[in-house]
Amino acid sequence: MGARADDMTIVMQCNELGKILGLRGPVEERVLTAAVQNPSYAANLILCRETPVFLHQLLAHPPPPRDAIPTGELLRRGADALWRWARAGFTSVEDAVLQRRLDACQACPNLSHPPEGQELLYKLAGTAAGSKSVCRICGCPVARKAAMTFERCPDAHPDIAGLSRWGEPTIQETSHTDQAKGA
Repeated sequence: MGARADDMTIVMQCNELGKILGLRGPVEERVLTAAVQNPSYAANLILCRETPVFLHQLLAHPPPPRDAIPTGELLRRGADALWRWARAGFTSVEDAVLQRRLDACQACPNLSHPPEGQELLYKLAGTAAGSKSVCRICGCPVARKAAMTFERCPDAHPDIAGLSRWGEPTIQETSHTDQAKGA
């Protein structure tokens, strides 16, 4: 029943986006996926809804979906994070910082379900089954990442230059989260 309900939700969302864009029917699922994964694409759809030539061009050529980070790379990143956490004395952020970070993650368009085929890996990492609990940019389980003192959000704040979505200064060091941004 869960998969059928998810399919119905996708159909409803395709219909809703079609209505928002002033179309006579739903958008294709690949357009919906691209709009969810790529805020710039979604903004361009909205901006072009009064210009049919541009809108139809965007609808015909959505950006490709982001690929899941390969399992081997996720394992390497997880081991690196565990090593850094051990070197930091297994310290965690204060409760107020953790809550602020988690709130930002819950509101982030990059929060997603574990990628198909990697659910077991994420379950072993402690993510809740069937929940949006993974950062699509870096592949980290957000509850784990947000608790670690040395971790940083890999995405820029949408409104405040120089800050991450967590409201913390962005750092230009070469951590796996920074490298993942280009992936």
